[in-house]
Amino acid sequence: MISQNPTREPGVPKTAVAMLAAAWLAAAWLFAATSAEAQASVQLDVTLEGMTVLHYYNDLDVTIDSAALSQALGFGGQAVDEGTAKAVTVSSLSGSGGGGLTLDVGAATDDPPVVDLTIRNVWALRSITAGGVNTVTTAITDPTLSHSVEGSGTDIVLANARVSDGRSTGSSIPFKSPGLVAPRYGDVILELDISKATHSGTYQGGVFTLQAATP
Repeated sequence: MISQNPTREPGVPKTAVAMLAAAWLAAAWLFAATSAEAQASVQLDVTLEGMTVLHYYNDLDVTIDSAALSQALGFGGQAVDEGTAKAVTVSSLSGSGGGGLTLDVGAATDDPPVVDLTIRNVWALRSITAGGVNTVTTAITDPTLSHSVEGSGTDIVLANARVSDGRSTGSSIPFKSPGLVAPRYGDVILELDISKATHSGTYQGGVFTLQAATP
């Protein structure tokens, strides 16, 4: 009678079964090892090129009302009390009767015909620079504003253009680069010579420039 071992296939020795079990255990350990997490540190460097962004208005339409102009000229208002006129002595009459009589009480005022016009927040600058400094410069390229109807001869003349950032004022001002998020705002100040302005209305044609630079 032939006996059979129910725990293994006929002809397969016990040592082969043991080796097969060991191989399965080794494969299971290898799978567990390869499925574990791995962590590494990566250093990142970012290089930003320098850039400067100048915000500006390419056309300005400024209205100066009569009260503001009177104040700017030093009149204080449109009705100006000049005090008591100097005494005038009439010693003779020219011609017959009083037709040639002239009473000279002097000039009513010697206020200058030049006023400063300050245009607030007319430019803004965003920048990142290698040296961390920017410069904004202004210059007048066409100083004459002529009356839109009367033309040349009835003019306002621009002079002494300056920029200001609230900290310094001049034809050119340096300041630290503000970055790209919060810009540096600034003003433009212009002298207006109105000695030749004889008409109300619009005067046009004056031009000034703004330039932002990195030293």
